[in-house]
Amino acid sequence: MSLEPDAEPAFRAAAEQELAALREQHKGFDDELVLGIERVTEIDAAGESATALVLDLVAAIPTGVIAMSPELLGTVETSTSVTVATSERDALTLASMTRSSNARALEDAVATIAAAARLAGADVEIARSYPPWRPDLDSRLLATARTTFERLFGVEPALAVVHGGLECAVIGAKLPGVEMISIGPEILGPHAPGERLSISGTQRFYRLLGALLDALSRQTEIR
Repeated sequence: MSLEPDAEPAFRAAAEQELAALREQHKGFDDELVLGIERVTEIDAAGESATALVLDLVAAIPTGVIAMSPELLGTVETSTSVTVATSERDALTLASMTRSSNARALEDAVATIAAAARLAGADVEIARSYPPWRPDLDSRLLATARTTFERLFGVEPALAVVHGGLECAVIGAKLPGVEMISIGPEILGPHAPGERLSISGTQRFYRLLGALLDALSRQTEIR
């Protein structure tokens, strides 16, 4: 956007006021939110109508948690977020990441985003990634893993469901009906330069893996 020089103070005041409101709204979740305003010499800018259209589109695109899991309280089933906005010449590109453990819910969320884009006159490109992997809380494999964990460590394991991409989702899409769980040692700061692996957690994991394979080998009708 562009402003007349005498409108800058009012704009800065309005922007700081909006920033303060956002900090208060997301207090405790995103306290490090900052705002930067810089003068530039570039004279090309989107017109008022195009700017209004983009703002309406951003407001219409869903972002955040869409649905919680009906099976595990407090677990997110479906979410989406606008992750990146880039501009090149006269084109603006908005990228959203949408994830779900429910295939139908994932399609519904993607369809909503695509509909908003079409109403704004934007082109839509859908890039597929990991397929959904819906948890099977009644699987024999999961039950065996839980009892094995309790026997080894004397406590119940913490069961977590993630709606992000996991290799199990890819395997499950190719082998319908196969029972799977995802287990591993504690990882701190994954997918970042400071990623670390817990040595003691890795030791516990190998104990669990060996005991689980032993328990499964003793069961009949292994599928």
